Amino acid sequence: MQYGDRVSTLASRQFNAAPGTLAYLAANPKALTTTLEGLRKEENQAIQKLADDWNEEGPPDEQKRK
Repeated sequence: MQYGDRVSTLASRQFNAAPGTLAYLAANPKALTTTLEGLRKEENQAIQKLADDWNEEGPPDEQKRK
C-alpha cells in the first residue's frame, strides 16, 4: 500500500500493460517484488515498523475493507 504508485508504474512500464487488464494483473507480483527489493534501508525500516504496528493493533479504520 505504501508504494502502490511505484508498483503500478513499474507494472505498466515494464510489461506495457494498462491498469485493469489481465496483463497488468499478471505483472503486479513481479513489479511488487522488484519495488520491495529496490527500497532504501530507511524505507524498508519504515515498512517493517508499519507491519509490526498493524500486526499488534490492526490497520487503521481507513485501511480496513468495508
